[in-house]
Formats: sequence, C-alpha cells, structure tokens
Amino acid sequence: LAVRLAKLTDEADARREHLIHAIELDPSHEEAGTLLLAQLEGEGRWHDVASLLDHLSEFAPDAEHKRQMLLREADVLT
Repeated sequence: LAVRLAKLTDEADARREHLIHAIELDPSHEEAGTLLLAQLEGEGRWHDVASLLDHLSEFAPDAEHKRQMLLREADVLT
C-alpha cells in the first residue's frame, strides 16, 4: 500500500516518506528500495543514497548483486 501511495503523490517529501515506510515494514521490498534510491539520487541526497545502498545490500538476492551495491555505495561516498 505504501508503494502505491508513493506512486500516486506528486509531492517529493510525501513520496519519500511512503517509500521509507514501505521499507520499514518490509526491509527486503525491492520495488520500494529501487524507487527510493532513484528519488534520493535525483535529489542529490548522497549520504542517504549510500545508507540505503548499504541497507539494500543486506537483502541482495545473491553475492554479485551485493557486491555491485557495495561498490556503488563506495563510489557515492568518494
């Protein structure tokens, strides 16, 4: 439901909060993570992007995806 609400709103703050809520309810929610990551990148919130990548890496489907996320996190932080 939170992801649907995020998709329906035009307000960035509300969309971000809905997506965060979706991830709090289900930390492995891939769609919410992907949407939130795109929004944070678009807003230039690089510290938040790095934190989210670190979180999402914990729920990566396999070692290669985890490695890619951690490399991306390192890239964001440098």
